[in-house]
Amino acid sequence: MWGWLVAAAPRRGYLVRVFADAPPAPPPPPARVHAAAHTPGPGGYWNYQTLLHGPQCKPHRRGGKDVAPWARPRRMSVLTDSVLLGSLPTLRPARPCWRVAAYGRPGVSIPDATKEFGKHRAAPLVVIGLGYNSNWERGRKHFGFWAHRFDRDAKRLLATLRRRGAKQFVWVTVRQPTKRTAPRSSWGDLPLVYYLRYVNERLRLLDRARDDLVLADWNRASRRPGLTYDTLHVKPRGAKVMVRTIRATINAESRRQVQQQARAQR
Repeated sequence: MWGWLVAAAPRRGYLVRVFADAPPAPPPPPARVHAAAHTPGPGGYWNYQTLLHGPQCKPHRRGGKDVAPWARPRRMSVLTDSVLLGSLPTLRPARPCWRVAAYGRPGVSIPDATKEFGKHRAAPLVVIGLGYNSNWERGRKHFGFWAHRFDRDAKRLLATLRRRGAKQFVWVTVRQPTKRTAPRSSWGDLPLVYYLRYVNERLRLLDRARDDLVLADWNRASRRPGLTYDTLHVKPRGAKVMVRTIRATINAESRRQVQQQARAQR
């Protein structure tokens, strides 16, 4: 279920509805988990530490000279809210093996992500699955104000990660659900996610402005039914499609950069 908060907008004095993807019920008591984490079902995101810190695949081998320098160590940092969080158990064992260090929680926003990341060093590759928990108003009201805030927060996050060691970013676009792609049981939530197209608009502009960022187009890849159990959160099948989309984006960008460098050296 979706929770809606009401918060005063800075300097403007009007109200904005803020989307949050964390379930409203209190978390269950912590339990010791012995098995590997799987894609969570409805309400299964409260034990997110298990999803963040699941087992890593083995063996761990470096990539060769046929991949971009940032891809050779096969290490990635992941910043996530609950949507990409549900795909982490599928991302870790994907081959070839990459070491995955994940940071985030349900409901995290782009400004919150730096705090979630703490003082850690970033891997050469950072995968970002954020944007669902951002502030907008219907009908593009005060759109310039909110777009500026979104752009500012995204650029600040990327600058912080660059200082921590990141070389390449893959930002996962947000899913824009429709009646065709969302389960009938969640159709009532569709009016609440009107703003997701605004998020993807800003991400596309960010992508065009930077040579160290590429988009993993989850919005395009998820334009089919049966991938989510509500409007946004993935089933196991959806997790596989999301991971394939991310890994394909990483591989394609690595090949593009290697080919570009080879042409420049001729």
